[in-house]
Amino acid sequence: MKKKRIFLIISIIFVMLVTLLTGCKSNQTSGDLTPLGEKKYGDVKGCIWEIKNDKATVYLFGSIHIAQKDMYPFEKTVEDAFRSSNNLVVEVDANKSANTNKSQSKMLYSKNDDVYNHISKEGNEKLDTFTKELGMDMNNLKKMKLWVIESTIMQAQLKKSGYSSEAGVDSYFLNEAQNRKKILELESVDFQLDLLNSFTDEQQEKLFFSDIKYLAESNDNFKKLYDAYKAGDENALINLNVDSNKQDPEIYQKMIVDRNIGMANKIDGYLKTNDSYFVVAGLGHFIGDDSVVKLLEKKGYTVTRK
Repeated sequence: MKKKRIFLIISIIFVMLVTLLTGCKSNQTSGDLTPLGEKKYGDVKGCIWEIKNDKATVYLFGSIHIAQKDMYPFEKTVEDAFRSSNNLVVEVDANKSANTNKSQSKMLYSKNDDVYNHISKEGNEKLDTFTKELGMDMNNLKKMKLWVIESTIMQAQLKKSGYSSEAGVDSYFLNEAQNRKKILELESVDFQLDLLNSFTDEQQEKLFFSDIKYLAESNDNFKKLYDAYKAGDENALINLNVDSNKQDPEIYQKMIVDRNIGMANKIDGYLKTNDSYFVVAGLGHFIGDDSVVKLLEKKGYTVTRK
Protein backbone atom coordinates (compact mmCIF):
# COMPACT_ATOMS: atom_id res chain seq x y z
CA MET A 1 0.00 0.00 0.00
CA LYS A 2 1.31 3.46 -0.87
CA LYS A 3 2.22 5.68 2.01
CA LYS A 4 -0.13 8.56 2.62
CA ARG A 5 2.18 10.74 4.68
CA ILE A 6 0.61 13.74 2.97
CA PHE A 7 -2.28 13.51 5.45
CA LEU A 8 0.11 14.00 8.36
CA ILE A 9 1.46 17.17 6.81
CA ILE A 10 -1.96 18.53 5.91
CA SER A 11 -3.63 17.80 9.23
CA ILE A 12 -0.91 19.11 11.52
CA ILE A 13 1.32 21.64 9.80
CA PHE A 14 -0.69 23.64 7.30
CA VAL A 15 -2.80 25.84 9.53
CA MET A 16 0.20 27.34 11.25
CA LEU A 17 2.51 27.48 8.25
CA VAL A 18 0.21 29.01 5.68
CA THR A 19 -1.15 31.56 8.12
CA LEU A 20 2.35 32.69 8.99
CA LEU A 21 3.54 32.71 5.39
CA THR A 22 0.64 34.78 4.13
CA GLY A 23 0.27 36.97 7.19
CA CYS A 24 -3.38 35.95 7.23
CA LYS A 25 -5.67 37.11 10.00
CA SER A 26 -9.00 35.38 10.36
CA ASN A 27 -10.88 38.66 10.65
CA GLN A 28 -9.58 39.57 7.20
CA THR A 29 -11.46 36.67 5.66
CA SER A 30 -14.73 36.88 7.54
CA GLY A 31 -16.73 37.70 4.45
CA ASP A 32 -15.32 34.69 2.64
CA LEU A 33 -15.95 32.23 5.45
CA THR A 34 -19.66 32.90 5.76
CA PRO A 35 -20.79 33.03 2.13
CA LEU A 36 -24.31 31.91 2.94
CA GLY A 37 -25.03 35.12 4.78
CA GLU A 38 -27.83 34.60 7.26
CA LYS A 39 -27.98 30.82 7.11
CA LYS A 40 -27.65 29.69 10.73
CA TYR A 41 -26.99 25.97 10.25
CA GLY A 42 -25.51 23.79 7.52
CA ASP A 43 -25.24 20.08 6.81
CA VAL A 44 -21.70 19.21 7.91
CA LYS A 45 -21.33 17.76 11.39
CA GLY A 46 -17.78 16.44 11.34
CA CYS A 47 -16.72 14.76 14.60
CA ILE A 48 -17.69 16.31 17.93
CA TRP A 49 -17.48 14.94 21.48
CA GLU A 50 -18.88 16.24 24.79
CA ILE A 51 -17.39 15.91 28.28
CA LYS A 52 -19.13 17.08 31.43
CA ASN A 53 -17.57 17.22 34.88
CA ASP A 54 -19.32 18.92 37.81
CA LYS A 55 -19.86 22.47 36.50
CA ALA A 56 -17.50 22.24 33.53
CA THR A 57 -18.40 21.36 29.96
CA VAL A 58 -15.86 20.71 27.22
CA TYR A 59 -16.63 20.04 23.57
CA LEU A 60 -13.92 18.52 21.39
CA PHE A 61 -14.24 19.28 17.70
CA GLY A 62 -11.92 17.77 15.12
CA SER A 63 -10.54 20.29 12.67
CA ILE A 64 -9.39 20.00 9.10
CA HIS A 65 -6.93 22.81 8.61
CA ILE A 66 -7.60 23.29 4.90
CA ALA A 67 -11.12 23.39 3.51
CA GLN A 68 -13.50 25.04 1.05
CA LYS A 69 -15.45 28.09 2.16
CA ASP A 70 -18.84 26.65 1.19
CA MET A 71 -18.62 24.10 4.03
CA TYR A 72 -19.93 26.62 6.58
CA PRO A 73 -21.87 27.01 8.79
CA PHE A 74 -21.83 23.59 10.47
CA GLU A 75 -24.77 21.43 11.48
CA LYS A 76 -26.87 22.53 14.47
CA THR A 77 -25.14 20.27 17.02
CA VAL A 78 -21.79 21.87 16.31
CA GLU A 79 -22.90 25.48 16.01
CA ASP A 80 -24.99 25.31 19.20
CA ALA A 81 -22.10 23.74 21.14
CA PHE A 82 -19.80 26.51 19.95
CA ARG A 83 -22.27 29.29 20.76
CA SER A 84 -22.95 27.90 24.24
CA SER A 85 -19.25 27.82 25.18
CA ASN A 86 -17.56 30.77 26.84
CA ASN A 87 -14.10 29.87 25.56
CA LEU A 88 -12.72 28.86 22.19
CA VAL A 89 -9.57 26.73 22.46
CA VAL A 90 -7.40 26.21 19.37
CA GLU A 91 -4.02 24.61 18.77
CA VAL A 92 -2.54 28.04 18.04
CA ASP A 93 -4.06 31.48 17.76
CA ALA A 94 -2.55 32.72 14.49
CA ASN A 95 -4.10 36.16 15.06
CA LYS A 96 -1.51 37.00 17.69
CA SER A 97 0.58 39.39 15.64
CA ALA A 98 3.41 39.44 18.17
CA ASN A 99 3.62 35.68 18.03
CA THR A 100 3.63 35.75 14.23
CA ASN A 101 6.42 38.34 13.99
CA LYS A 102 8.56 36.52 16.53
CA SER A 103 8.18 33.21 14.73
CA GLN A 104 9.01 34.21 11.17
CA SER A 105 12.73 33.64 11.59
CA LYS A 106 12.17 30.02 12.61
CA MET A 107 10.78 29.26 9.18
CA LEU A 108 13.72 30.76 7.30
CA TYR A 109 17.44 30.23 7.07
CA SER A 110 19.79 32.98 8.25
CA LYS A 111 21.09 35.73 5.99
CA ASN A 112 24.00 33.82 4.45
CA ASP A 113 22.32 30.41 4.39
CA ASP A 114 19.72 28.67 2.25
CA VAL A 115 18.09 25.26 1.72
CA TYR A 116 20.80 24.11 -0.70
CA ASN A 117 23.26 23.95 2.19
CA HIS A 118 21.03 21.52 4.07
CA ILE A 119 20.32 18.83 1.50
CA SER A 120 22.53 16.53 -0.56
CA LYS A 121 23.86 17.32 -4.01
CA GLU A 122 21.35 14.86 -5.46
CA GLY A 123 18.64 16.54 -3.40
CA ASN A 124 19.60 19.95 -4.80
CA GLU A 125 19.25 18.67 -8.35
CA LYS A 126 15.91 17.00 -7.63
CA LEU A 127 14.56 20.10 -5.91
CA ASP A 128 15.50 22.36 -8.81
CA THR A 129 14.00 19.98 -11.36
CA PHE A 130 10.82 19.45 -9.37
CA THR A 131 10.05 23.09 -8.65
CA LYS A 132 10.84 24.03 -12.25
CA GLU A 133 8.29 21.45 -13.46
CA LEU A 134 5.71 23.09 -11.18
CA GLY A 135 6.56 26.54 -12.52
CA MET A 136 7.89 27.68 -9.14
CA ASP A 137 10.97 29.89 -8.80
CA MET A 138 13.52 28.54 -6.31
CA ASN A 139 14.87 32.06 -5.89
CA ASN A 140 11.64 32.80 -4.02
CA LEU A 141 11.80 29.56 -1.99
CA LYS A 142 15.43 28.85 -1.18
CA LYS A 143 15.50 30.87 2.07
CA MET A 144 12.67 28.72 3.46
CA LYS A 145 13.28 25.60 5.54
CA LEU A 146 12.66 22.44 3.53
CA TRP A 147 9.48 21.56 5.41
CA VAL A 148 8.16 25.07 4.69
CA ILE A 149 8.88 24.61 0.99
CA GLU A 150 6.99 21.32 1.07
CA SER A 151 4.00 22.85 2.80
CA THR A 152 4.02 25.75 0.35
CA ILE A 153 4.00 23.36 -2.59
CA MET A 154 1.22 21.22 -1.12
CA GLN A 155 -0.87 24.30 -0.37
CA ALA A 156 -0.41 25.61 -3.90
CA GLN A 157 -1.49 22.29 -5.38
CA LEU A 158 -4.60 22.00 -3.21
CA LYS A 159 -5.53 25.62 -3.83
CA LYS A 160 -6.08 24.71 -7.48
CA SER A 161 -9.06 22.64 -6.32
CA GLY A 162 -10.49 25.40 -4.15
CA TYR A 163 -9.00 24.40 -0.78
CA SER A 164 -7.24 26.94 1.42
CA SER A 165 -6.08 27.45 4.99
CA GLU A 166 -8.01 30.72 5.10
CA ALA A 167 -11.17 28.59 4.82
CA GLY A 168 -9.94 26.00 7.33
CA VAL A 169 -12.02 25.05 10.35
CA ASP A 170 -9.66 26.81 12.77
CA SER A 171 -9.95 30.05 10.82
CA TYR A 172 -13.74 29.76 10.72
CA PHE A 173 -14.10 29.47 14.49
CA LEU A 174 -11.42 32.06 15.24
CA ASN A 175 -13.33 34.48 13.06
CA GLU A 176 -16.64 33.67 14.75
CA ALA A 177 -15.10 34.04 18.21
CA GLN A 178 -13.57 37.48 17.67
CA ASN A 179 -14.77 39.93 20.35
CA ARG A 180 -17.30 37.32 21.55
CA LYS A 181 -15.30 34.66 23.36
CA LYS A 182 -12.05 34.25 25.19
CA ILE A 183 -9.53 32.51 22.93
CA LEU A 184 -7.09 30.05 24.48
CA GLU A 185 -4.30 27.92 23.00
CA LEU A 186 -3.47 24.25 23.49
CA GLU A 187 0.04 24.90 22.20
CA SER A 188 1.72 27.87 20.52
CA VAL A 189 3.12 28.73 17.12
CA ASP A 190 6.66 28.68 18.53
CA PHE A 191 6.12 25.26 20.07
CA GLN A 192 4.98 23.85 16.75
CA LEU A 193 7.79 25.51 14.82
CA ASP A 194 10.40 24.21 17.26
CA LEU A 195 8.91 20.75 16.90
CA LEU A 196 9.16 20.83 13.12
CA ASN A 197 12.69 22.19 13.31
CA SER A 198 13.69 19.36 15.64
CA PHE A 199 13.96 16.93 12.72
CA THR A 200 17.44 16.64 11.24
CA ASP A 201 18.33 17.81 7.74
CA GLU A 202 18.61 14.18 6.67
CA GLN A 203 15.15 13.35 8.03
CA GLN A 204 13.60 16.38 6.35
CA GLU A 205 15.18 15.51 2.99
CA LYS A 206 14.03 11.89 3.21
CA LEU A 207 10.47 12.93 4.08
CA PHE A 208 10.34 15.66 1.46
CA PHE A 209 11.23 13.45 -1.46
CA SER A 210 9.10 10.59 -0.17
CA ASP A 211 6.04 12.86 0.08
CA ILE A 212 6.68 14.63 -3.19
CA LYS A 213 6.48 11.35 -5.09
CA TYR A 214 2.75 11.34 -4.39
CA LEU A 215 2.14 15.00 -5.14
CA ALA A 216 0.20 14.17 -8.30
CA GLU A 217 -2.25 12.22 -6.13
CA SER A 218 -2.57 14.91 -3.46
CA ASN A 219 -5.83 16.42 -4.65
CA ASP A 220 -7.55 13.04 -5.05
CA ASN A 221 -6.27 11.79 -1.69
CA PHE A 222 -7.25 14.97 0.09
CA LYS A 223 -10.73 14.86 -1.44
CA LYS A 224 -11.22 11.40 0.12
CA LEU A 225 -10.20 12.80 3.49
CA TYR A 226 -12.34 15.89 3.03
CA ASP A 227 -15.44 13.89 2.07
CA ALA A 228 -14.96 11.52 5.02
CA TYR A 229 -14.61 14.53 7.30
CA LYS A 230 -17.82 16.14 6.08
CA ALA A 231 -19.64 12.82 6.52
CA GLY A 232 -18.25 12.37 10.04
CA ASP A 233 -17.03 8.89 9.04
CA GLU A 234 -14.66 8.16 11.92
CA ASN A 235 -13.59 4.72 10.66
CA ALA A 236 -12.67 6.08 7.24
CA LEU A 237 -10.79 8.98 8.84
CA ILE A 238 -8.80 6.62 11.05
CA ASN A 239 -7.85 4.57 8.00
CA LEU A 240 -6.92 7.61 5.91
CA ASN A 241 -5.19 9.66 8.57
CA VAL A 242 -4.10 7.86 11.74
CA ASP A 243 -3.14 4.45 10.38
CA SER A 244 -1.19 6.07 7.53
CA ASN A 245 0.75 8.29 9.91
CA LYS A 246 1.90 5.29 11.95
CA GLN A 247 4.06 4.25 9.00
CA ASP A 248 6.62 6.78 10.30
CA PRO A 249 6.96 5.80 13.99
CA GLU A 250 9.32 8.60 15.04
CA ILE A 251 7.21 11.30 13.43
CA TYR A 252 4.02 9.75 14.78
CA GLN A 253 5.46 9.72 18.31
CA LYS A 254 6.60 13.35 18.20
CA MET A 255 3.75 14.83 16.18
CA ILE A 256 0.81 12.86 17.57
CA VAL A 257 1.45 10.79 20.72
CA ASP A 258 3.54 13.26 22.71
CA ARG A 259 1.37 16.22 21.72
CA ASN A 260 -1.83 14.35 22.59
CA ILE A 261 -0.55 13.84 26.12
CA GLY A 262 0.03 17.59 26.49
CA MET A 263 -3.37 18.43 25.01
CA ALA A 264 -5.17 15.93 27.24
CA ASN A 265 -3.50 17.37 30.33
CA LYS A 266 -4.55 20.89 29.38
CA ILE A 267 -8.15 19.80 28.75
CA ASP A 268 -8.12 17.98 32.08
CA GLY A 269 -7.37 21.36 33.63
CA TYR A 270 -10.37 22.94 31.86
CA LEU A 271 -12.59 20.19 33.24
CA LYS A 272 -11.63 21.16 36.76
CA THR A 273 -13.06 24.68 36.34
CA ASN A 274 -16.63 25.99 36.36
CA ASP A 275 -16.58 27.10 32.74
CA SER A 276 -17.38 25.90 29.22
CA TYR A 277 -14.91 25.30 26.39
CA PHE A 278 -15.12 24.53 22.68
CA VAL A 279 -11.81 22.88 21.77
CA VAL A 280 -10.78 22.78 18.11
CA ALA A 281 -7.73 20.73 17.13
CA GLY A 282 -6.64 18.64 14.17
CA LEU A 283 -8.96 15.67 13.84
CA GLY A 284 -5.98 13.30 14.00
CA HIS A 285 -5.58 14.21 17.68
CA PHE A 286 -9.10 13.01 18.58
CA ILE A 287 -9.33 9.65 16.76
CA GLY A 288 -7.44 6.39 17.08
CA ASP A 289 -5.98 4.41 19.98
CA ASP A 290 -3.55 7.14 21.07
CA SER A 291 -6.06 9.99 20.85
CA VAL A 292 -6.87 12.74 23.30
CA VAL A 293 -10.32 11.14 23.66
CA LYS A 294 -8.77 7.84 24.81
CA LEU A 295 -6.40 9.63 27.19
CA LEU A 296 -9.27 11.55 28.81
CA GLU A 297 -11.25 8.33 29.18
CA LYS A 298 -8.24 6.81 30.96
CA LYS A 299 -8.37 9.77 33.33
CA GLY A 300 -11.91 8.72 34.24
CA TYR A 301 -13.98 11.08 32.10
CA THR A 302 -17.00 10.01 30.08
CA VAL A 303 -16.48 11.25 26.53
CA THR A 304 -19.62 11.14 24.40
CA ARG A 305 -19.65 11.37 20.60
CA LYS A 306 -22.55 13.66 19.68
